[in-house]
Amino acid sequence: MQPASVRAFCIPVLGVAAMALLAGARLADAQQQTTATTTGGLEEIVVTAQKREQNPQEIGISLSAITGNDLNELGVTTATDITKSMPAVVLTQPNGPSSFSLAIRGVVQNDFADHQESPAAIYIDDVYVSQMIGLAFSTFDIDRVEVLRGPQGTLFGRNATGGLAHFISRRPTDDTNGYMDVTVGERNLFRAEGAFGGAISDGIDGRIAFQSNHYDPLFKNVFGGANDAENGNDWGLRGQLLFKLSAGSQLLLLGRLSRTDVHAGSGSMCRLCRPITRTAPARAAMRRVCPPAGRS
Repeated sequence: MQPASVRAFCIPVLGVAAMALLAGARLADAQQQTTATTTGGLEEIVVTAQKREQNPQEIGISLSAITGNDLNELGVTTATDITKSMPAVVLTQPNGPSSFSLAIRGVVQNDFADHQESPAAIYIDDVYVSQMIGLAFSTFDIDRVEVLRGPQGTLFGRNATGGLAHFISRRPTDDTNGYMDVTVGERNLFRAEGAFGGAISDGIDGRIAFQSNHYDPLFKNVFGGANDAENGNDWGLRGQLLFKLSAGSQLLLLGRLSRTDVHAGSGSMCRLCRPITRTAPARAAMRRVCPPAGRS
């Protein structure tokens, strides 16, 4: 009788074990499906930090990259706005809006002279911008922005001690596409941005993009003698032709034209300090501090 009771006890135990294994297998499958779904949802950004297309996770360089779509969602309209999305990158203006410099890991140029170059280099479509005023441009039809922390002199030259910021435009493709974006706001703000591109002929693609930005000055000079300050008045135009050659080679011709005409207020601020009172001591003090009009 004892063997029969043992057999009767083993049957339910085996059944419970089989059910547990089946449930474990289903749980493992569910976890694998969840992992696959999560992994598939990640957006892969292809960068050219080493002069070739690579995945950022496969490069032994400290860098940050952001796509043009993400920049639009953050409201980025100028090159100086990239500090909103890049860690350890700070904007410095040693001479107001007339000069800009990026500080990467604390490495920065504080001299505002025209002939000085920043140790944090600026590149636009693989072209080096030497002047510090070169960072004062609007971002439109941008594919991505790459910020490499220095030193990066091996591939990007002597002026990349602190690192560099590389702005890369959208390239022409065979697919016909385009967009138009218009923004209006206070102080007569009007900003228009657009692009259109596609295949021109067999083996030749083209793309043209533009932007225009205007708004009234933020500061009004109530004393006269100088212009109102901090206005917006700039536009830009970019054209590209991509020739697809034999053996997988490509030739890209890119041309850009832009203009910025703003009133920063420098050079005339001392004339805004004229005293309201007409006492002789006040006028004498102002003559010692401020030069006469036309000689500032």
